[in-house]
Amino acid sequence: MDDLTVFVGNLPFSVTEMDVRRDFENCGMITDFRFPFHQDTGKPKGFAIITYATRDGAQNALSKHETDYDGRTIFVRLDGAKGKGKGKGKGKGKGKDDT
Repeated sequence: MDDLTVFVGNLPFSVTEMDVRRDFENCGMITDFRFPFHQDTGKPKGFAIITYATRDGAQNALSKHETDYDGRTIFVRLDGAKGKGKGKGKGKGKGKDDT
């Protein structure tokens, strides 16, 4: 698991890439910063993926989890900490035509 990369979700759509980068640079030196936009509208998707040079930087960013950011509660987690979800399994289930 990558313990240097954090996912920041539920960002206000009004913030700019520069705003988020500036605020999260306070946590530590950033080595990679992604702030995706919708291809068709050019508007931000409301999240960022930030990689820090050190674990301390990532840990400092994690301390912003469930805090107010410009009127919205943001969620910060390690990027590799995605939930497993239900998924489709191994494809060995029976369909309606299987007997």
